[in-house]
Amino acid sequence: MSDKTMFESILDGRYTIRFKIKSGALRESLRIKDCNGKNFFCKLIDVSRTDSSEYTSNGELREFELLRSIEHPAIVKYVESGILCRKRREFAYLICDYISGESLAQLLERDNTLGTYNLIQICLDVLDALVYLHGLSMPVYHNAIEPDNIMLDLSSGLMRGLLCGFGYTSRKGQDKDSIRHSLDKPAFLSNDLLNNDPTPGSDLFSMGVVIYRALYGMDPWSEDLLNEEIDLPLNRKWEEARKKPLRIPNVNSNNILISDGLENIIKRALSHHKGEQFSSAREFSQALLSEKQSIINKYRERDAGASGLLSKPEHTGNGFADVAGMQFVKDLLLNDVLQILNDREGARQYGISIPNGVLLYGPPGCGKTFIAEKFAEEASYNHVFIRSSDLASIYVHGSQQKIGALFKEAREKKPSIICFDELDALVQNRDEIINASMSGEVNEFLTQLNNCGKNGILVIGTTNRPDLIDPAVLRKGRIDKLIYVPPPDLSARLGLFRMLLEGKPADSDIDLSELAEVTAGMVCSDIDFIVSEAARIAYNGKRKISMASLCNIIKSTNSSLTPEQIEFYEKMKENYEGPWGKLRSQIGFKL
Repeated sequence: MSDKTMFESILDGRYTIRFKIKSGALRESLRIKDCNGKNFFCKLIDVSRTDSSEYTSNGELREFELLRSIEHPAIVKYVESGILCRKRREFAYLICDYISGESLAQLLERDNTLGTYNLIQICLDVLDALVYLHGLSMPVYHNAIEPDNIMLDLSSGLMRGLLCGFGYTSRKGQDKDSIRHSLDKPAFLSNDLLNNDPTPGSDLFSMGVVIYRALYGMDPWSEDLLNEEIDLPLNRKWEEARKKPLRIPNVNSNNILISDGLENIIKRALSHHKGEQFSSAREFSQALLSEKQSIINKYRERDAGASGLLSKPEHTGNGFADVAGMQFVKDLLLNDVLQILNDREGARQYGISIPNGVLLYGPPGCGKTFIAEKFAEEASYNHVFIRSSDLASIYVHGSQQKIGALFKEAREKKPSIICFDELDALVQNRDEIINASMSGEVNEFLTQLNNCGKNGILVIGTTNRPDLIDPAVLRKGRIDKLIYVPPPDLSARLGLFRMLLEGKPADSDIDLSELAEVTAGMVCSDIDFIVSEAARIAYNGKRKISMASLCNIIKSTNSSLTPEQIEFYEKMKENYEGPWGKLRSQIGFKL
Protein backbone atom coordinates (compact mmCIF):
# COMPACT_ATOMS: atom_id res chain seq x y z
CA MET A 1 0.00 0.00 0.00
CA SER A 2 1.42 3.41 -0.95
CA ASP A 3 1.95 6.20 1.59
CA LYS A 4 -0.83 8.16 -0.07
CA THR A 5 -3.33 5.28 0.07
CA MET A 6 -2.35 4.52 3.67
CA PHE A 7 -2.89 8.11 4.75
CA GLU A 8 -6.27 8.31 3.09
CA SER A 9 -7.45 4.97 4.45
CA ILE A 10 -6.39 5.82 8.03
CA LEU A 11 -8.47 9.00 7.86
CA ASP A 12 -11.46 6.87 6.75
CA GLY A 13 -11.45 8.29 3.24
CA ARG A 14 -12.57 11.68 4.53
CA TYR A 15 -9.63 13.42 2.85
CA THR A 16 -7.70 12.97 -0.37
CA ILE A 17 -4.11 14.11 -0.86
CA ARG A 18 -3.77 16.69 -3.61
CA PHE A 19 0.03 17.15 -3.45
CA LYS A 20 2.97 17.68 -1.15
CA ILE A 21 3.78 21.28 -0.30
CA LYS A 22 7.02 20.75 1.60
CA SER A 23 8.95 17.71 2.75
CA GLY A 24 11.67 17.41 5.41
CA ALA A 25 13.28 14.87 7.71
CA LEU A 26 10.92 15.64 10.60
CA ARG A 27 7.89 17.32 9.04
CA GLU A 28 5.87 17.05 5.86
CA SER A 29 3.23 19.49 4.60
CA LEU A 30 0.38 18.43 2.35
CA ARG A 31 -2.55 19.96 0.57
CA ILE A 32 -5.60 17.76 0.99
CA LYS A 33 -9.30 18.02 0.17
CA ASP A 34 -12.44 16.61 1.74
CA CYS A 35 -15.35 14.83 0.05
CA ASN A 36 -16.91 18.19 -0.89
CA GLY A 37 -13.75 19.33 -2.66
CA LYS A 38 -12.78 21.86 0.04
CA ASN A 39 -9.03 22.30 0.44
CA PHE A 40 -7.18 21.92 3.75
CA PHE A 41 -3.60 22.13 4.97
CA CYS A 42 -2.13 19.05 6.66
CA LYS A 43 1.10 18.81 8.64
CA LEU A 44 2.64 15.41 9.44
CA ILE A 45 5.26 15.19 12.23
CA ASP A 46 7.46 12.14 12.83
CA VAL A 47 6.72 11.32 16.49
CA SER A 48 9.92 9.29 16.93
CA ARG A 49 12.05 12.34 16.17
CA THR A 50 10.32 14.89 18.37
CA ASP A 51 11.77 16.04 21.68
CA SER A 52 9.92 15.49 24.95
CA SER A 53 9.90 19.29 25.47
CA GLU A 54 7.46 19.57 22.57
CA TYR A 55 4.73 17.77 24.54
CA THR A 56 2.34 18.89 27.26
CA SER A 57 1.93 16.96 30.50
CA ASN A 58 -1.01 15.19 28.81
CA GLY A 59 1.26 13.82 26.08
CA GLU A 60 -0.03 16.05 23.29
CA LEU A 61 2.13 18.20 21.07
CA ARG A 62 2.07 21.75 22.44
CA GLU A 63 1.37 23.18 18.96
CA PHE A 64 -1.72 20.99 18.52
CA GLU A 65 -3.02 21.66 22.04
CA LEU A 66 -2.59 25.41 21.59
CA LEU A 67 -4.26 25.67 18.17
CA ARG A 68 -7.21 23.61 19.38
CA SER A 69 -7.75 26.01 22.28
CA ILE A 70 -7.49 29.34 20.44
CA GLU A 71 -9.43 31.05 17.67
CA HIS A 72 -8.72 34.36 15.99
CA PRO A 73 -9.35 35.72 12.46
CA ALA A 74 -5.62 36.34 11.92
CA ILE A 75 -4.52 32.89 13.16
CA VAL A 76 -4.65 29.79 10.97
CA LYS A 77 -7.82 27.87 11.90
CA TYR A 78 -7.54 24.46 13.56
CA VAL A 79 -9.72 21.66 12.13
CA GLU A 80 -8.53 18.43 13.72
CA SER A 81 -5.44 16.48 14.84
CA GLY A 82 -4.46 12.96 15.83
CA ILE A 83 -2.01 10.11 15.36
CA LEU A 84 -1.65 7.81 12.37
CA CYS A 85 0.82 5.08 11.40
CA ARG A 86 2.78 4.79 8.19
CA LYS A 87 5.23 1.92 7.67
CA ARG A 88 5.19 1.03 11.39
CA ARG A 89 6.04 4.60 12.37
CA GLU A 90 3.78 7.00 14.21
CA PHE A 91 3.01 10.42 12.78
CA ALA A 92 1.09 13.18 14.45
CA TYR A 93 -1.16 14.98 12.00
CA LEU A 94 -2.61 18.47 12.16
CA ILE A 95 -5.30 19.68 9.73
CA CYS A 96 -6.06 23.39 9.36
CA ASP A 97 -8.02 25.52 6.92
CA TYR A 98 -6.20 26.00 3.64
CA ILE A 99 -5.02 29.54 2.87
CA SER A 100 -5.41 30.73 -0.72
CA GLY A 101 -2.13 32.55 -1.17
CA GLU A 102 1.53 32.25 -0.34
CA SER A 103 3.86 32.95 2.56
CA LEU A 104 5.52 36.31 3.02
CA ALA A 105 8.84 34.48 2.61
CA GLN A 106 7.80 33.26 -0.85
CA LEU A 107 6.76 36.75 -1.89
CA LEU A 108 10.04 38.27 -0.67
CA GLU A 109 12.07 35.55 -2.36
CA ARG A 110 10.41 36.52 -5.62
CA ASP A 111 10.14 40.31 -5.28
CA ASN A 112 12.74 41.00 -2.53
CA THR A 113 10.69 43.88 -1.03
CA LEU A 114 7.05 44.77 -0.40
CA GLY A 115 5.22 48.12 -0.67
CA THR A 116 4.54 49.96 2.56
CA TYR A 117 0.72 49.86 2.53
CA ASN A 118 0.41 46.11 2.01
CA LEU A 119 3.19 45.46 4.51
CA ILE A 120 1.54 47.62 7.18
CA GLN A 121 -1.81 45.85 6.67
CA ILE A 122 -0.15 42.43 6.98
CA CYS A 123 1.69 43.49 10.15
CA LEU A 124 -1.50 44.95 11.63
CA ASP A 125 -3.19 41.57 11.16
CA VAL A 126 -0.29 39.72 12.82
CA LEU A 127 -0.11 42.26 15.66
CA ASP A 128 -3.85 41.82 16.20
CA ALA A 129 -3.17 38.10 16.66
CA LEU A 130 -0.36 38.91 19.11
CA VAL A 131 -2.65 41.22 21.12
CA TYR A 132 -4.95 38.21 21.46
CA LEU A 133 -2.18 35.70 22.33
CA HIS A 134 -0.40 37.99 24.79
CA GLY A 135 -3.72 38.86 26.43
CA LEU A 136 -4.85 35.29 27.20
CA SER A 137 -5.27 34.34 30.88
CA MET A 138 -2.05 32.37 30.44
CA PRO A 139 -0.21 34.54 27.85
CA VAL A 140 1.26 32.79 24.79
CA TYR A 141 4.48 33.86 23.06
CA HIS A 142 4.84 32.80 19.44
CA ASN A 143 8.69 32.81 19.42
CA ALA A 144 8.96 32.35 15.64
CA ILE A 145 7.62 35.52 14.00
CA GLU A 146 9.33 35.43 10.60
CA PRO A 147 8.25 35.60 6.93
CA ASP A 148 7.93 31.80 6.69
CA ASN A 149 5.25 31.84 9.39
CA ILE A 150 3.17 34.69 7.96
CA MET A 151 0.75 33.56 5.29
CA LEU A 152 -0.77 36.02 2.83
CA ASP A 153 -4.46 35.37 2.30
CA LEU A 154 -5.46 36.71 -1.14
CA SER A 155 -8.95 35.20 -1.30
CA SER A 156 -10.70 38.55 -0.75
CA GLY A 157 -8.65 40.44 -3.35
CA LEU A 158 -6.75 42.16 -0.54
CA MET A 159 -3.45 41.00 0.93
CA ARG A 160 -4.17 39.97 4.53
CA GLY A 161 -1.78 38.40 7.03
CA LEU A 162 -2.38 35.13 8.88
CA LEU A 163 -0.09 33.86 11.64
CA CYS A 164 0.93 30.20 11.49
CA GLY A 165 3.94 28.07 12.53
CA PHE A 166 3.17 27.53 16.21
CA GLY A 167 5.80 24.83 16.74
CA TYR A 168 7.96 26.98 19.05
CA THR A 169 5.29 28.68 21.16
CA SER A 170 5.60 28.92 24.94
CA ARG A 171 3.37 30.13 27.75
CA LYS A 172 4.20 32.63 30.44
CA GLY A 173 5.91 30.87 33.34
CA GLN A 174 6.82 27.81 31.29
CA ASP A 175 9.95 25.99 32.43
CA LYS A 176 12.93 27.68 30.76
CA ASP A 177 14.51 24.33 29.82
CA SER A 178 11.40 23.39 27.80
CA ILE A 179 11.42 26.58 25.73
CA ARG A 180 12.51 25.97 22.14
CA HIS A 181 13.45 28.24 19.28
CA SER A 182 14.94 27.74 15.85
CA LEU A 183 18.45 28.97 15.14
CA ASP A 184 17.90 28.70 11.37
CA LYS A 185 17.12 32.44 11.25
CA PRO A 186 18.66 34.06 14.35
CA ALA A 187 18.20 37.55 12.84
CA PHE A 188 14.51 37.34 13.78
CA LEU A 189 15.13 36.27 17.40
CA SER A 190 15.42 38.85 20.16
CA ASN A 191 18.34 38.75 22.58
CA ASP A 192 15.95 37.50 25.29
CA LEU A 193 14.70 34.67 23.11
CA LEU A 194 18.25 33.68 22.11
CA ASN A 195 18.82 33.20 25.85
CA ASN A 196 15.62 31.11 26.25
CA ASP A 197 13.76 33.88 28.08
CA PRO A 198 10.84 34.91 25.83
CA THR A 199 8.66 37.94 26.63
CA PRO A 200 5.94 39.83 24.74
CA GLY A 201 8.76 42.11 23.56
CA SER A 202 10.44 39.12 21.88
CA ASP A 203 7.55 38.81 19.42
CA LEU A 204 7.48 42.59 18.88
CA PHE A 205 11.21 42.64 18.12
CA SER A 206 10.67 39.88 15.54
CA MET A 207 7.87 41.95 13.96
CA GLY A 208 10.33 44.83 13.65
CA VAL A 209 12.79 42.55 11.84
CA VAL A 210 10.01 41.39 9.49
CA ILE A 211 9.21 45.00 8.58
CA TYR A 212 12.91 45.86 8.10
CA ARG A 213 13.47 42.78 5.90
CA ALA A 214 10.37 43.42 3.77
CA LEU A 215 11.20 47.10 3.18
CA TYR A 216 14.97 47.01 2.73
CA GLY A 217 15.56 43.53 1.33
CA MET A 218 18.05 42.59 4.06
CA ASP A 219 18.20 41.66 7.73
CA PRO A 220 19.21 44.34 10.28
CA TRP A 221 22.80 44.11 11.56
CA SER A 222 23.59 41.29 9.10
CA GLU A 223 26.32 43.40 7.49
CA ASP A 224 27.96 43.98 10.88
CA LEU A 225 28.17 40.23 11.44
CA LEU A 226 29.55 39.60 7.95
CA ASN A 227 32.16 42.33 8.15
CA GLU A 228 33.53 41.38 11.56
CA GLU A 229 34.78 38.07 12.87
CA ILE A 230 33.45 37.75 16.42
CA ASP A 231 34.66 34.63 18.25
CA LEU A 232 31.61 34.24 20.49
CA PRO A 233 28.61 31.89 20.82
CA LEU A 234 25.83 32.68 18.37
CA ASN A 235 23.59 34.45 20.90
CA ARG A 236 26.47 36.61 22.11
CA LYS A 237 27.43 37.49 18.51
CA TRP A 238 23.97 38.89 17.86
CA GLU A 239 23.88 40.68 21.20
CA GLU A 240 27.16 42.45 20.41
CA ALA A 241 26.10 43.32 16.85
CA ARG A 242 22.83 44.86 18.10
CA LYS A 243 24.68 47.25 20.37
CA LYS A 244 25.70 49.12 17.22
CA PRO A 245 23.43 51.83 15.76
CA LEU A 246 20.73 50.49 13.44
CA ARG A 247 21.46 51.30 9.80
CA ILE A 248 18.52 52.56 7.74
CA PRO A 249 19.26 52.10 4.01
CA ASN A 250 18.14 54.80 1.59
CA VAL A 251 15.83 52.87 -0.76
CA ASN A 252 12.98 55.32 -1.43
CA SER A 253 11.63 54.82 -4.94
CA ASN A 254 8.39 55.27 -6.88
CA ASN A 255 7.13 51.94 -5.56
CA ILE A 256 8.43 51.97 -1.97
CA LEU A 257 8.16 55.24 -0.05
CA ILE A 258 9.35 54.91 3.53
CA SER A 259 8.25 57.84 5.67
CA ASP A 260 10.07 59.23 8.67
CA GLY A 261 7.21 57.93 10.81
CA LEU A 262 7.70 54.36 9.58
CA GLU A 263 11.46 54.60 10.10
CA ASN A 264 10.85 55.69 13.70
CA ILE A 265 8.54 52.71 14.22
CA ILE A 266 11.28 50.36 12.99
CA LYS A 267 13.85 52.00 15.26
CA ARG A 268 11.56 51.63 18.29
CA ALA A 269 10.79 47.97 17.53
CA LEU A 270 14.50 47.14 17.16
CA SER A 271 15.87 49.39 19.89
CA HIS A 272 18.50 47.92 22.22
CA HIS A 273 17.14 50.04 25.09
CA LYS A 274 14.09 48.69 26.92
CA GLY A 275 12.67 52.16 27.58
CA GLU A 276 12.47 52.97 23.84
CA GLN A 277 10.79 49.72 22.79
CA PHE A 278 7.04 49.23 22.31
CA SER A 279 5.44 48.21 25.59
CA SER A 280 2.80 46.01 23.96
CA ALA A 281 1.49 44.67 20.66
CA ARG A 282 -1.41 47.11 20.99
CA GLU A 283 0.94 50.12 21.18
CA PHE A 284 2.90 48.81 18.17
CA SER A 285 -0.38 48.37 16.29
CA GLN A 286 -1.57 51.91 17.12
CA ALA A 287 1.67 53.36 15.71
CA LEU A 288 1.23 51.39 12.45
CA LEU A 289 -2.44 52.38 12.23
CA SER A 290 -1.39 56.01 12.30
CA GLU A 291 1.03 55.37 9.43
CA LYS A 292 -1.67 53.51 7.49
CA GLN A 293 -4.02 56.48 7.80
CA SER A 294 -1.27 58.80 6.62
CA ILE A 295 -0.78 56.66 3.51
CA ILE A 296 -4.55 56.58 2.87
CA ASN A 297 -4.66 60.38 3.07
CA LYS A 298 -1.82 60.66 0.54
CA TYR A 299 -3.56 58.27 -1.86
CA ARG A 300 -6.81 60.21 -1.53
CA GLU A 301 -5.01 63.43 -2.40
CA ARG A 302 -3.41 61.80 -5.41
CA ASP A 303 -6.63 60.10 -6.52
CA ALA A 304 -8.52 63.38 -6.20
CA GLY A 305 -6.08 64.88 -8.68
CA ALA A 306 -6.15 61.88 -11.02
CA SER A 307 -8.27 63.72 -13.61
CA GLY A 308 -6.27 65.82 -16.01
CA LEU A 309 -3.56 63.20 -16.47
CA LEU A 310 -3.51 63.85 -20.20
CA SER A 311 -1.76 66.98 -21.36
CA LYS A 312 -0.13 68.47 -24.40
CA PRO A 313 3.52 67.38 -24.58
CA GLU A 314 6.09 69.97 -23.68
CA HIS A 315 8.36 70.62 -26.63
CA THR A 316 11.66 69.95 -24.91
CA GLY A 317 13.08 68.05 -27.86
CA ASN A 318 12.82 67.51 -31.60
CA GLY A 319 10.56 64.47 -31.79
CA PHE A 320 11.85 61.66 -33.97
CA ALA A 321 14.81 63.81 -34.99
CA ASP A 322 16.25 62.92 -31.58
CA VAL A 323 16.03 59.17 -32.32
CA ALA A 324 19.21 57.80 -33.89
CA GLY A 325 18.57 55.10 -36.49
CA MET A 326 15.52 52.87 -35.96
CA GLN A 327 14.15 54.18 -39.27
CA PHE A 328 11.80 51.23 -39.80
CA VAL A 329 10.20 51.86 -36.40
CA LYS A 330 9.83 55.58 -37.08
CA ASP A 331 8.42 54.97 -40.57
CA LEU A 332 5.80 52.56 -39.27
CA LEU A 333 4.62 54.97 -36.56
CA LEU A 334 4.64 57.93 -38.94
CA ASN A 335 2.83 56.19 -41.81
CA ASP A 336 0.39 53.94 -39.94
CA VAL A 337 -0.44 56.26 -37.07
CA LEU A 338 0.56 59.90 -37.36
CA GLN A 339 -0.37 60.31 -41.02
CA ILE A 340 -3.87 58.93 -40.32
CA LEU A 341 -4.27 61.18 -37.26
CA ASN A 342 -3.29 64.21 -39.34
CA ASP A 343 -5.50 63.24 -42.32
CA ARG A 344 -8.63 61.92 -40.62
CA GLU A 345 -10.94 62.92 -43.49
CA GLY A 346 -8.85 61.07 -46.08
CA ALA A 347 -8.58 58.04 -43.77
CA ARG A 348 -12.36 58.08 -43.26
CA GLN A 349 -12.92 57.86 -47.03
CA TYR A 350 -10.87 54.64 -47.08
CA GLY A 351 -12.57 53.33 -43.94
CA ILE A 352 -9.38 53.05 -41.95
CA SER A 353 -8.43 54.25 -38.50
CA ILE A 354 -5.30 54.30 -36.41
CA PRO A 355 -4.31 50.98 -34.81
CA ASN A 356 -5.83 50.23 -31.42
CA GLY A 357 -2.46 49.70 -29.92
CA VAL A 358 1.24 49.37 -30.65
CA LEU A 359 3.64 47.32 -28.54
CA LEU A 360 7.35 48.09 -28.63
CA TYR A 361 9.17 45.03 -27.34
CA GLY A 362 12.74 43.84 -27.21
CA PRO A 363 15.84 43.70 -25.00
CA PRO A 364 16.27 46.21 -22.17
CA GLY A 365 18.29 49.33 -22.87
CA CYS A 366 17.39 49.58 -26.57
CA GLY A 367 15.34 52.77 -26.35
CA LYS A 368 11.72 51.54 -26.39
CA THR A 369 10.51 54.09 -23.83
CA PHE A 370 12.57 56.83 -25.50
CA ILE A 371 10.96 56.08 -28.87
CA ALA A 372 7.48 56.20 -27.30
CA GLU A 373 8.27 59.55 -25.65
CA LYS A 374 9.61 61.02 -28.88
CA PHE A 375 6.58 59.80 -30.85
CA ALA A 376 4.24 61.61 -28.43
CA GLU A 377 6.41 64.69 -28.90
CA GLU A 378 6.30 64.27 -32.67
CA ALA A 379 2.52 63.89 -32.70
CA SER A 380 1.91 66.84 -30.35
CA TYR A 381 -1.43 65.44 -29.17
CA ASN A 382 -2.80 65.02 -25.67
CA HIS A 383 -0.76 62.27 -24.08
CA VAL A 384 0.18 60.62 -20.82
CA PHE A 385 2.94 58.20 -19.76
CA ILE A 386 1.72 55.57 -17.32
CA ARG A 387 3.66 53.16 -15.14
CA SER A 388 1.86 50.44 -13.20
CA SER A 389 2.54 52.30 -9.94
CA ASP A 390 0.63 55.33 -11.32
CA LEU A 391 -2.54 53.26 -11.33
CA ALA A 392 -1.95 51.62 -7.95
CA SER A 393 -4.69 51.93 -5.38
CA ILE A 394 -5.07 50.75 -1.81
CA TYR A 395 -8.75 49.99 -2.44
CA VAL A 396 -10.20 46.80 -3.91
CA HIS A 397 -10.91 47.46 -7.62
CA GLY A 398 -9.40 50.95 -7.21
CA SER A 399 -6.87 50.36 -10.01
CA GLN A 400 -9.67 49.03 -12.20
CA GLN A 401 -11.60 52.27 -11.74
CA LYS A 402 -8.50 54.34 -12.52
CA ILE A 403 -7.99 52.50 -15.82
CA GLY A 404 -11.60 53.23 -16.79
CA ALA A 405 -11.25 56.90 -15.80
CA LEU A 406 -8.02 57.24 -17.81
CA PHE A 407 -9.59 55.95 -21.03
CA LYS A 408 -12.73 58.05 -20.43
CA GLU A 409 -10.59 61.18 -20.23
CA ALA A 410 -8.66 60.11 -23.33
CA ARG A 411 -11.93 59.79 -25.30
CA GLU A 412 -13.05 63.23 -24.14
CA LYS A 413 -9.74 64.79 -25.24
CA LYS A 414 -9.21 62.80 -28.45
CA PRO A 415 -7.03 62.37 -30.33
CA SER A 416 -5.02 61.07 -27.39
CA ILE A 417 -1.96 58.92 -26.86
CA ILE A 418 -1.61 56.71 -23.77
CA CYS A 419 1.86 55.24 -23.30
CA PHE A 420 2.13 52.33 -20.86
CA ASP A 421 5.71 51.70 -19.75
CA GLU A 422 6.46 48.09 -18.75
CA LEU A 423 3.03 46.95 -19.87
CA ASP A 424 3.69 43.41 -18.57
CA ALA A 425 3.50 44.76 -14.99
CA LEU A 426 -0.03 46.07 -15.59
CA VAL A 427 -1.63 43.27 -17.61
CA GLN A 428 0.00 40.06 -16.46
CA ASN A 429 -1.14 36.71 -17.79
CA ARG A 430 -4.32 35.91 -15.84
CA ASP A 431 -3.37 32.22 -15.70
CA GLU A 432 -0.52 33.24 -13.39
CA ILE A 433 -2.58 35.61 -11.20
CA ILE A 434 -4.10 34.41 -7.92
CA ASN A 435 -5.45 37.84 -6.93
CA ALA A 436 -9.01 38.45 -8.14
CA SER A 437 -8.50 42.21 -8.06
CA MET A 438 -5.50 41.99 -10.43
CA SER A 439 -7.50 39.83 -12.84
CA GLY A 440 -10.17 42.53 -12.79
CA GLU A 441 -7.60 45.12 -13.84
CA VAL A 442 -6.65 43.00 -16.89
CA ASN A 443 -10.34 42.56 -17.77
CA GLU A 444 -10.92 46.31 -17.51
CA PHE A 445 -7.91 47.03 -19.74
CA LEU A 446 -9.20 44.57 -22.36
CA THR A 447 -12.62 46.21 -22.34
CA GLN A 448 -11.18 49.70 -22.76
CA LEU A 449 -8.75 48.58 -25.46
CA ASN A 450 -11.50 47.29 -27.77
CA ASN A 451 -12.05 49.77 -30.65
CA CYS A 452 -10.16 52.56 -28.90
CA GLY A 453 -8.41 53.38 -32.19
CA LYS A 454 -11.80 54.24 -33.76
CA ASN A 455 -12.37 56.56 -30.82
CA GLY A 456 -9.17 58.47 -31.51
CA ILE A 457 -7.05 56.81 -28.81
CA LEU A 458 -3.69 55.24 -29.52
CA VAL A 459 -2.20 52.95 -26.88
CA ILE A 460 1.56 52.47 -26.98
CA GLY A 461 3.05 49.85 -24.70
CA THR A 462 6.68 49.04 -24.01
CA THR A 463 7.99 45.81 -22.51
CA ASN A 464 11.04 43.60 -22.25
CA ARG A 465 8.83 40.52 -21.77
CA PRO A 466 5.79 40.33 -24.05
CA ASP A 467 5.52 36.64 -23.14
CA LEU A 468 4.38 37.68 -19.64
CA ILE A 469 1.50 39.78 -20.98
CA ASP A 470 -1.98 38.23 -21.01
CA PRO A 471 -2.40 36.69 -24.50
CA ALA A 472 -5.83 38.33 -24.92
CA VAL A 473 -4.15 41.77 -24.83
CA LEU A 474 -1.88 40.85 -27.74
CA ARG A 475 -4.65 39.68 -30.03
CA LYS A 476 -5.16 41.63 -33.24
CA GLY A 477 -8.00 44.03 -32.73
CA ARG A 478 -6.48 45.08 -29.42
CA ILE A 479 -2.73 45.46 -29.83
CA ASP A 480 -2.55 45.55 -33.64
CA LYS A 481 1.13 46.28 -34.14
CA LEU A 482 3.97 44.43 -32.41
CA ILE A 483 7.25 46.14 -33.20
CA TYR A 484 10.56 44.54 -32.28
CA VAL A 485 13.12 47.11 -31.14
CA PRO A 486 16.49 45.38 -31.52
CA PRO A 487 19.91 46.44 -30.27
CA PRO A 488 21.09 49.41 -32.37
CA ASP A 489 22.68 48.51 -35.69
CA LEU A 490 25.80 50.18 -37.10
CA SER A 491 24.02 53.28 -38.42
CA ALA A 492 22.05 53.67 -35.19
CA ARG A 493 25.22 53.41 -33.08
CA LEU A 494 26.89 55.98 -35.32
CA GLY A 495 23.94 58.32 -34.87
CA LEU A 496 23.93 57.75 -31.12
CA PHE A 497 27.58 58.72 -30.73
CA ARG A 498 27.02 61.78 -32.92
CA MET A 499 24.01 62.92 -30.88
CA LEU A 500 25.52 62.17 -27.47
CA LEU A 501 28.80 63.97 -28.24
CA GLU A 502 27.13 66.95 -29.87
CA GLY A 503 27.58 70.13 -27.84
CA LYS A 504 30.20 68.56 -25.55
CA PRO A 505 33.87 69.67 -25.56
CA ALA A 506 35.48 66.91 -27.63
CA ASP A 507 38.65 66.50 -29.70
CA SER A 508 38.18 67.05 -33.43
CA ASP A 509 39.83 63.74 -34.37
CA ILE A 510 37.16 61.47 -32.80
CA ASP A 511 36.23 58.81 -35.38
CA LEU A 512 32.52 58.15 -34.93
CA SER A 513 32.55 55.34 -37.52
CA GLU A 514 35.23 53.46 -35.59
CA LEU A 515 33.35 53.92 -32.33
CA ALA A 516 30.22 52.52 -33.96
CA GLU A 517 32.21 49.54 -35.29
CA VAL A 518 33.78 48.57 -31.97
CA THR A 519 30.51 48.78 -30.02
CA ALA A 520 28.73 46.06 -31.98
CA GLY A 521 26.35 44.18 -29.68
CA MET A 522 25.99 47.05 -27.25
CA VAL A 523 22.65 48.68 -26.49
CA CYS A 524 21.69 52.35 -26.32
CA SER A 525 22.17 52.56 -22.55
CA ASP A 526 25.70 51.11 -22.90
CA ILE A 527 26.67 53.80 -25.41
CA ASP A 528 25.11 56.50 -23.26
CA PHE A 529 27.22 55.23 -20.32
CA ILE A 530 30.41 55.24 -22.43
CA VAL A 531 29.97 58.86 -23.51
CA SER A 532 28.91 59.99 -20.02
CA GLU A 533 31.90 58.26 -18.42
CA ALA A 534 34.29 59.83 -20.96
CA ALA A 535 32.74 63.24 -20.29
CA ARG A 536 33.16 62.77 -16.53
CA ILE A 537 36.83 61.83 -16.91
CA ALA A 538 37.43 64.81 -19.19
CA TYR A 539 35.68 67.14 -16.75
CA ASN A 540 37.79 65.94 -13.81
CA GLY A 541 40.95 66.49 -15.85
CA LYS A 542 39.71 69.81 -17.25
CA ARG A 543 40.35 68.65 -20.81
CA LYS A 544 38.38 67.63 -23.91
CA ILE A 545 36.80 64.22 -24.48
CA SER A 546 39.34 62.17 -26.43
CA MET A 547 39.17 59.21 -28.79
CA ALA A 548 41.63 57.32 -26.58
CA SER A 549 39.47 57.81 -23.52
CA LEU A 550 36.35 56.58 -25.33
CA CYS A 551 38.17 53.49 -26.64
CA ASN A 552 39.55 52.65 -23.20
CA ILE A 553 36.09 52.82 -21.68
CA ILE A 554 34.66 50.67 -24.47
CA LYS A 555 37.33 48.01 -23.81
CA SER A 556 36.44 47.87 -20.12
CA THR A 557 32.65 47.92 -20.66
CA ASN A 558 30.74 44.72 -21.28
CA SER A 559 27.52 44.76 -23.23
CA SER A 560 24.38 44.66 -21.11
CA LEU A 561 23.16 41.88 -23.39
CA THR A 562 24.63 38.38 -23.52
CA PRO A 563 24.54 36.28 -26.71
CA GLU A 564 22.00 34.03 -24.96
CA GLN A 565 19.70 37.00 -24.33
CA ILE A 566 19.95 38.15 -27.95
CA GLU A 567 19.08 34.63 -29.10
CA PHE A 568 16.11 34.62 -26.70
CA TYR A 569 14.72 37.85 -28.17
CA GLU A 570 15.35 36.84 -31.77
CA LYS A 571 13.40 33.64 -31.15
CA MET A 572 10.64 35.69 -29.55
CA LYS A 573 10.51 37.90 -32.62
CA GLU A 574 10.03 34.83 -34.84
CA ASN A 575 7.09 33.74 -32.70
CA TYR A 576 5.34 37.12 -32.78
CA GLU A 577 5.97 38.58 -36.24
CA GLY A 578 3.94 37.94 -39.37
CA PRO A 579 0.17 37.64 -39.89
CA TRP A 580 0.11 34.14 -38.39
CA GLY A 581 2.56 34.57 -35.55
CA LYS A 582 2.61 31.47 -33.35
CA LEU A 583 1.88 33.45 -30.17
CA ARG A 584 -0.85 35.71 -31.55
CA SER A 585 -4.44 35.16 -32.57
CA GLN A 586 -7.22 37.35 -33.88
CA ILE A 587 -10.37 38.42 -32.08
CA GLY A 588 -13.42 36.76 -33.62
CA PHE A 589 -13.98 33.56 -35.56
CA LYS A 590 -11.21 31.34 -36.86
CA LEU A 591 -11.50 30.37 -40.50
